[in-house]
Amino acid sequence: MRESRRSGAANRWHAAAALGALALAAAPAGADVVRLRGGDILEGKAKDLGESVQVVAGETVVEMPWSAVEVIDRDATAAGEYQARLAKVDGKDARGLYGLALWARRQGLEAEARDLAGKVVALDPSHEAARALLGEQRVGGDAKEPSCSPCSGASSPQAAWKSGADLMAAKGFVNRGGKWLLRSEAEALDRRADREKAASGEEARAAKLLESLGDPTPAVRKYAAEAMASLDAALKRRLYLVGARHRNAGVRAASAAGLGVEGDEGVVRTLLQLAVKDGEPEVRAAAGQALHAVALPEIERPLVRALWSENPVVAMNAADALGAWGSRATVETLIRRVEWAAGPSNRANIQVMNQVSYISDYDVEIAQLSQIGDPIISILREGIVLDVKVLGAHGTDVEIERRAFSRALERITGKSFGTDAAAWVKWWKSEGEGEYAAARAAGAEKH
Repeated sequence: MRESRRSGAANRWHAAAALGALALAAAPAGADVVRLRGGDILEGKAKDLGESVQVVAGETVVEMPWSAVEVIDRDATAAGEYQARLAKVDGKDARGLYGLALWARRQGLEAEARDLAGKVVALDPSHEAARALLGEQRVGGDAKEPSCSPCSGASSPQAAWKSGADLMAAKGFVNRGGKWLLRSEAEALDRRADREKAASGEEARAAKLLESLGDPTPAVRKYAAEAMASLDAALKRRLYLVGARHRNAGVRAASAAGLGVEGDEGVVRTLLQLAVKDGEPEVRAAAGQALHAVALPEIERPLVRALWSENPVVAMNAADALGAWGSRATVETLIRRVEWAAGPSNRANIQVMNQVSYISDYDVEIAQLSQIGDPIISILREGIVLDVKVLGAHGTDVEIERRAFSRALERITGKSFGTDAAAWVKWWKSEGEGEYAAARAAGAEKH
């Protein structure tokens, strides 16, 4: 049964928005079909509200004026509408078939749309829009060559229409494990796989030995360390760099110790990361000793900067690393971290004020029949301004941080003042400053 459209007040309504809303909702069984003037349809339960029509599909409700509706087909479906439209289209009319294909696609009839696109392509092989509905593109030859009537719509003999895997392959992509990659990327993966396949028995054995460095059994760890010592130096260094990022703390610690080769600048960054940021004390200790073995003076600078990190854990770890490093040039910096002092400042002002805000009046404005009153805010201040000057200041870090700095000082200087900041400062002023002046000057020249 059909209900014709009626005239009525045309409220503002966007058919495309309503169609999109109902497209997201599943149409109930026995749904009505509301045909819009633009040619689209809505499926749902249609209800006449007098001046408008309400369409309900699931939890989605759309209301539109009768002026937007052409006709309502009761108990009809999009598939039925498609069959009715298809019967009216000439099977040899490529343009009509393509238009119906677009309509079917908007209604969610993908299979019917592709079938019609295939018929269009059979009639006009160069119909690019229909080819696009089929997911096809023209590759090879002049892919942008336009179609022409003398050639009966045939595409260039040097070009071919492809889709799916054939299209991706024609564009130079290669399928690897279900993913399409550029040919250069696929070739790089193939080369890597070939290298891994051709890996020597020694490399495979070395990889197993690296894992054994973290074994809970001491005898296994000892055997693995002795066996690693006999490997080629380049292979061993490469494995230790990998082991420095291992999830097992034992492997990281053993790898850090193995990287401690004098003058090897390439391992410094890895060892600094382990010494300052690793969460395990044994790993940090091994990295600190390895930095000492590398023996490059540039190592001191990032560790000294880390002493002033806002993260106290990083600062304490840096102090432990400097203690393992044993640099005499860093003693003064560590003393300053145990107890700091500041000299006089420029003259300044300090204000002791009491401020009160209050409404002193209203700015009244008469607008038509209403009155608008904006409050006028006044501020009352009273107090005193003092002229001050800071003559000096000093302070110490919290106990747990001071322990790390003091521990580093003890390892470098051999003194045993514990966390007594006053004792460390007294020693520095009486003996240490003169004793370590040469080391401090040498460090300044290097930096």
